[in-house]
Amino acid sequence: MDDSSTGRERRLGLMSELFQNAQLVWRLLLDQRVSFTSKMLLPGAFLYFASPIDAIPDIFVSFFGLGYLDDLAIIVIAVRMFVAMAPKNVVAEHLAAMKGHRQARTDDTVIDSSFRVVHDK
Repeated sequence: MDDSSTGRERRLGLMSELFQNAQLVWRLLLDQRVSFTSKMLLPGAFLYFASPIDAIPDIFVSFFGLGYLDDLAIIVIAVRMFVAMAPKNVVAEHLAAMKGHRQARTDDTVIDSSFRVVHDK
C-alpha cells in the first residue's frame, strides 16, 4: 500500500469521525435531559468565532501563520466540554443508538450464503 492511499484512508477516517461527533452533538442538543446551560456553550463558542473581538488578536497569530486557529480551538474545546458536561448515561445511549444504526446499515448490504440445485424426478 502506498503513502497516498494510506493518507487518503486516514483523511476518510478523520472525516467519518468528525461526522459521527457532529451527529452526537446534534442528538445531545435535541435531548431534553441535557442541561440548557451546557447547550449554551456551543452558541457562545460560535459567537466568539464570529466576534471581531479576540482574546488573542488575529494579527499576532497570523504573524506565525496560524490565522484563525485560536478561534477554532475555542470551538473544539466548547464541543468537548459540552459532551463532557452531558450526563454520561445519555451520551452512552446516543452512542449505542448511533452504533446500532451503523451496524444495521452495514449488515443489510452483504448477504453470505451457499446454494445447491436439487432436481425433482
